[in-house]
Amino acid sequence: MPSDRTRGLSGTELIGLGVFLAAAFVVPLVVGLVLDQVAHTSPVGLLAGLVVGIAAAGFGLRAQMRRYL
Repeated sequence: MPSDRTRGLSGTELIGLGVFLAAAFVVPLVVGLVLDQVAHTSPVGLLAGLVVGIAAAGFGLRAQMRRYL
C-alpha cells in the first residue's frame, strides 16, 4: 500500500479541507462584523476578523498538509 506522501489527497479529504478553510476564514469575519455592529467600531472588527481568519486558515492548511510535505 502506498504511503500518505505518494498517495496524495482523496476527494473526500479535499472537500473537508475546502470546508475547513471556508469556515476558518468566514467565521472570524462574521464575528468581526457583528462586533462592529454592537460596538460601533467599523471597520476595526472587520479588519481584525479578516486577519484572524487568514491566520487560522493558514495555520490549519499547514497542519492538514504537514503529513504530505
